[in-house]
Amino acid sequence: MMVNYESAKRELIAVFLPIFVLIVIKIFKGEFWDIFQLPDLSLAISIMYGQLLAKTFDIPDKNKKLNTFSTFQLKIFSIAILSIIMYACFQLIDKPSIIMYVIQLILLFVSIFFYLPYSTLLDKMRQNEQKAD
Repeated sequence: MMVNYESAKRELIAVFLPIFVLIVIKIFKGEFWDIFQLPDLSLAISIMYGQLLAKTFDIPDKNKKLNTFSTFQLKIFSIAILSIIMYACFQLIDKPSIIMYVIQLILLFVSIFFYLPYSTLLDKMRQNEQKAD
């Protein structure tokens, strides 16, 4: 059975649309390599995972496996906090190391990879509760 990630994809597009605008502006200005040094990517990750964390609060207790679900919430929270810390570091440090930008890109791809199934799972858990009502 094929999993439908359409809802999660729409959420990602909504979060990254402003980032795409920044990328287009950088390209038009001829600042192609500056695209990889956008600290706003960390901010987008924190928004994505903040949305996921908010979704977890809508899941009824009867649909949660107590220890497993709290660990799941902790993973989401950890990624959100890590990305906020990275964004703050980019704002506080005058010339961030290229390594920080590489870590940010890796975190971006990893977070998108996990966001799609996590968001879809939370949507299904909420839908199962609505069908039961």
